[in-house]
Amino acid sequence: MTLQTNKRIVWLGIAWCLTSILIGLGAGKLTKDLGYQALHREVSDRLLASIHRVRGALNAYHYLPFLLTQNEDVVQLLLTDQDQVDDKQATKVSRYLEQTSLVAGASGLFIVDDSGHTVAYSNWRDQQALHPDEFAKLPVFQFAAQGEEGRFYDNQPNQQAFYYLSAPIYDRSDFIGAAIVRIDLQNLILDTPVDELYAISDDRSQIFIASPQEWLKQSIEDIAKVQPISLSNSAHVTLWSFNQQHYMSHQVRLDDLGWTFTSLVSARLDERYADLVAAITMAGLWIFGIILLFLRERHLKHLSQQETREALLLANESLEHKVEERTQALRNAQQELVQTSKMAALGRMSTAIVHELNQPLTAMRTYIAISKQLLSEPDMVRENLTILDDLTERMAIITSQLKTFAYKKPEQVQPVQLSTALNQSTTLLRARLLEENITLNCDELDDQHYVLGDNVRLEQVLVNLISNACDALSEQADKRIQITSQLRENRKIELRVDDNGPGLNDAQLEHLFEPFYTTKPMGSGLGLGLAIVAAIIRDLNGTIEASHSPLGGARFCILLPSAENAS
Repeated sequence: MTLQTNKRIVWLGIAWCLTSILIGLGAGKLTKDLGYQALHREVSDRLLASIHRVRGALNAYHYLPFLLTQNEDVVQLLLTDQDQVDDKQATKVSRYLEQTSLVAGASGLFIVDDSGHTVAYSNWRDQQALHPDEFAKLPVFQFAAQGEEGRFYDNQPNQQAFYYLSAPIYDRSDFIGAAIVRIDLQNLILDTPVDELYAISDDRSQIFIASPQEWLKQSIEDIAKVQPISLSNSAHVTLWSFNQQHYMSHQVRLDDLGWTFTSLVSARLDERYADLVAAITMAGLWIFGIILLFLRERHLKHLSQQETREALLLANESLEHKVEERTQALRNAQQELVQTSKMAALGRMSTAIVHELNQPLTAMRTYIAISKQLLSEPDMVRENLTILDDLTERMAIITSQLKTFAYKKPEQVQPVQLSTALNQSTTLLRARLLEENITLNCDELDDQHYVLGDNVRLEQVLVNLISNACDALSEQADKRIQITSQLRENRKIELRVDDNGPGLNDAQLEHLFEPFYTTKPMGSGLGLGLAIVAAIIRDLNGTIEASHSPLGGARFCILLPSAENAS
């Protein structure tokens, strides 16, 4: 089921990626189309501005031919027979033309007679620039000879392009000549923005006005690759491709001039923006798909967690029920074991007490029998009675231990002398120590060390630890137990019980204070002694640790609060 789900997710991811790519490409194409529409409007506005500037520049010279025809010196020069023309008269007219040309900004002003021969011109100082009969066959003169305003564009190969204006000159109604104005087309538009691209070409597709200047004398086909395209608003536009860029172009032909105006606007920013929109759209759709996948997985995970939670809740309820049953069974078993341990401890205690009491009782019977025989000797009877008194005192001490063990735990702790607690504990174990030939060394136990606790529980701890040490020394030839005490820096009393037995390994040290854990053979112990000891020390706000002893066996180190802190 999981494999099928994963395959389904993979196919959905692939489909989503392909869909995102298609939508991104569509968004980029739409953005590019809208950008082209905006560029088309912009290039149309630029084209109209270019046409307006060119027409304005040309119209600025229209008055000039008519101005020349009104000059009296010009008329007199044409009326004078060419053979009788005075050089001063021709020079005067030429100077007038020169000054007028400088003021108007024309590249040349000419006065021709009725045969098209030039009689005066503004560049009269440059004799090499004069071609007297250059206008005779040009349309600009022929229009003037017919009494019309002449306009003529001349763009010869490898020559500079000029635009000519002419006006006829009359003496009353007789045509006597013409005034011709020559305009340099390369200097026609001087106020065009530097970054604006445009071109003006003739019917031969030869460019004679352009920005940049490198396009001059070239045809449009040589400059760029032209690609017509259609936009979504039904507009038909043309893209020029050159310099590895696309340019939106718009062309208009002016019939009265015979010129074709072309304006260009770079489409690079719009195309980059369209590519960016496509990339952002695809990336956005991919991210959206990832978010949807994440939300889906999160939802499925939530459902899975909810199902798992419900299953765990049912399992937990079942487990709790089973744990309660097992806990109750363990509690019952523990109570039985504790009771058994109490009975075993009571049996060991009874055996020790019987052993201790048996010796003084036997001695008492002996001394009583002797006293009966010595009634006639008071001194001997008195001595036996003294011995009997000591024996009864010893029995009182032994029985007092039972009274101590029977006491309940006191509500409050009080100062307890370690040496006193140890003496009372060893009294119960004296017979075993003597019987098993065990040396108990308490020389380094300070009589001035008092701890906060109670005698009963502290004696129970010592009896248990010393008994365990005796058990550990059962196989040793030289049996030694050493008990020491020391005041630590944290104002706590450290009590150490060492033996020279076989010691404990690391695994035994780790579990030593756990209930029912024992290192003794089966049937020799229940594993509750050290657990009870640890609980007692914990109740007395102390700690107990087991480690390796310098004597070669085990060491039990107890830290208890010093009674000096309470004072």
